[in-house]
Amino acid sequence: MEIIQASQLKKGTIINYEGKLFRVMDVHHHTQGRQAGYILTKLRNLADGTQKEVKFSSSDRVEREYADKVELEYLYEDGHFFVFMNTENYEQYHLEEEFIEDMKLYLIPNSVFYGLIVGDKIVGIDPPKYIEMEVKETEPNLKGATVQTSNKPAILETGLKIAVPFFIDVGDIIKIDPSTNKYLERVKKK
Repeated sequence: MEIIQASQLKKGTIINYEGKLFRVMDVHHHTQGRQAGYILTKLRNLADGTQKEVKFSSSDRVEREYADKVELEYLYEDGHFFVFMNTENYEQYHLEEEFIEDMKLYLIPNSVFYGLIVGDKIVGIDPPKYIEMEVKETEPNLKGATVQTSNKPAILETGLKIAVPFFIDVGDIIKIDPSTNKYLERVKKK
């Protein structure tokens, strides 16, 4: 545990607030001319999954909790649960859909994610730096299109919608950054 300034909070940080563990889901820094700034956060209670907004002044201090990162392989969806396996000891974790949040659209069987563990409990899932996915729907390829031209919408194999360059076609495998939902490069042409 470490005491940090509220202004150092980032999305994904785990804090001890009011005696409970919370994960920071969203952070907005606000300044108002000569007045002191404040930080508006959206926190998720790790015990029961409830969310609340908390406003910190920029001078407030919070207790930051450290989580161990373990490599998890996504296996399959089982009703309202998503099953992950620890790649070191093969222990399986059944995580509820609410717990996965926006990661659901990145879950491809056998893909690797990182579980954040505090004590013996998984408190969050972090994606890898990039994920490779197949393009399932997009407009036809335009002749002469290059990376510098504007983008077109595409739907990937999990239903995720992103903008891709005009030269991307249905069936192409592309690399995307899950932290920004942005196209990075084409990995394999159809």
